Amino acid sequence: MSLALASPERPLLAARLRGAADAALARQHGRFGPWLAVALGAGVLLYFRLPEEPPGGALWLGLILAVPAFLIARRATLAGWAVGLVAAGLIGFGLAGWHAARLPPPLDLPRGAVVITGAVTQVELLPQGRRVTLEGARIAEGEPLPRSLRIRLRADDPARPAPGDTLSLRATLRPPTAPVVPGAWDFQRAAYFAGLGAYGTALGPVAVLAREDGAPGFAALRIALEARVQAAIPGAAGAVAAALITGSPAAIPAPPGGRVFGIGWAKTGTTTLAVCLHRLGYRHCSQRLDLVHPLVAGDPAPLLALAATAESFEDWPWPLAFRELDAAFPGSRFVLTVREPLRWLASYQGMLAREQPPGPELNAVRSLIHQTRFPEPEPMALLARYERHNLAVQRHFSHRRAQLLVVDWERGDGWLQLCRFLGRPVPAVPFPHANRGRIDHPQP
Repeated sequence: MSLALASPERPLLAARLRGAADAALARQHGRFGPWLAVALGAGVLLYFRLPEEPPGGALWLGLILAVPAFLIARRATLAGWAVGLVAAGLIGFGLAGWHAARLPPPLDLPRGAVVITGAVTQVELLPQGRRVTLEGARIAEGEPLPRSLRIRLRADDPARPAPGDTLSLRATLRPPTAPVVPGAWDFQRAAYFAGLGAYGTALGPVAVLAREDGAPGFAALRIALEARVQAAIPGAAGAVAAALITGSPAAIPAPPGGRVFGIGWAKTGTTTLAVCLHRLGYRHCSQRLDLVHPLVAGDPAPLLALAATAESFEDWPWPLAFRELDAAFPGSRFVLTVREPLRWLASYQGMLAREQPPGPELNAVRSLIHQTRFPEPEPMALLARYERHNLAVQRHFSHRRAQLLVVDWERGDGWLQLCRFLGRPVPAVPFPHANRGRIDHPQP
């Protein structure tokens, strides 16, 4: 009985499905082209979602499939459209992989100050001096670097380099920073695909070794436009106007209120503070463990040079340098994140117990920070160092309470306290509590 009824129902179901497909195609008539662009973009996004580099061949497979897709679409529109979407996705996937493979690898940067020589391709007028982009740069007597360098000059440097000039300067270099929080702007990836290898800060005056008669290409026009606009419209309004005309926002000043330094110890909610500062619109800089050694050795210059390039900061080494930062950047604001001492100690010890065994470099940095020997620190020494730091910070700002905010996220502090301190409106989003108990990125 069931077999007799099933036979006439099958062609009826097939007819209904065919009718639904025809109706969908009729609604999309004339829109097939934009859907191919969507598939192309989906292929690019898929490439960047992969945890490791995939094998090649997707680009060629997509190009091969494009031919039968066109031929099939002439007789069966739906089938041809489906094959075309697959081909476009493969082409997008393959193009992203090809573009990534053809670029030079990231630079292996030296530690400490180095002498750099290179040709200027771009000059940006910043609120605190100039920033130059160098191509074909050499470190000391080395080979030309395959990636460009972007270096901020000192504000009091009398040199006025122009595109085409060859410069020599002493500077510190640092790699482009990774996202401060998941989903944030990935400057590291953007710099990779833009051919940028490092950022740097000049430690002394620039020497112009060779000067061109005029800037090449459109660089001269861009420089002239920026200078004329900022001469006619002084201040921040002129910087914004120049950015709208030339496309370079570098001269737009930082937001009012100065820099913001998170100087709380690790495992006190520093990641939460980073998420908050990012959402409030600050250009953020996070952990730089390579600066701990020179700072402890008495050389804060590399850290201060890095601090001149962003607007907000947290994690190491910033808590160790609150006095130097306060002296170098008057009017800045400092956020001390705290927890009840025994709860902090339990949290920190729990992180140490659950993490993978760290290498000798991380143990050395931790020993410098906490002033006790790692990988088996003395608990009471950890607790004493934590309490000494919090007390030293509060004593330092005891006569300037307006520059220091002490917050304990576990006791209910949140957007209201932070935004009131920074003079920012409270965002219409829940307060983030980030990194609770996570050990994906162990902290020193």
